[in-house]
This record gives sequence, C-alpha cells and structure tokens, in this order.
Amino acid sequence: MFTVLGSINGIAYRLDVGDSESEHSGSNRVMGLLAVHRGELVSATPTGPTHTLDLDDPASVLVALMDLTDVVAVGDGAPRVIPAVDPNVVY
Repeated sequence: MFTVLGSINGIAYRLDVGDSESEHSGSNRVMGLLAVHRGELVSATPTGPTHTLDLDDPASVLVALMDLTDVVAVGDGAPRVIPAVDPNVVY
C-alpha cells in the first residue's frame, strides 16, 4: 500500500492505494473520479506509455491519478510508472 497526496480543482485529497479496489481508502471524490474513468486509457506523461485504468492494478491507479489530478506527493512502496530518463537522449 502507498499514499498519494494531490488536489482536484484546488481541493486537496489523500488516497491510500492498495492491491485491489476494495483496499483503496481515502477521498470519496477521487474514488468516484477513478470509477468514472475505469477502462479508459491514461498516461502519466504526455508521451506515454498509456495504461488502461484498472482499479485492481495499483500502477494504473497511480497513472490515472497523475493524469486526472494534480499529484503533489507519492509515498514509499509505489510502483515505478514513469520510465527512467536516458542520459543518451536529447529531450
């Protein structure tokens, strides 16, 4: 389990993300937002990669939060969802 802190339209939220939908806890607003977007493609960065939002997949939940809200902090134990920067590539 890991914690995500962020905001939606200026309203702060906290969501504890577990290994399945039933283990997530925190903001009802965020859980509702995720439920509405279930099954849609989401991306943590403008260049991808994309993930299909599955509320039983903590990585896709984190990507969706990064795509749909303003994430300000992600706690320990979160999956790596953004590829490492390649020092040999000019971005």
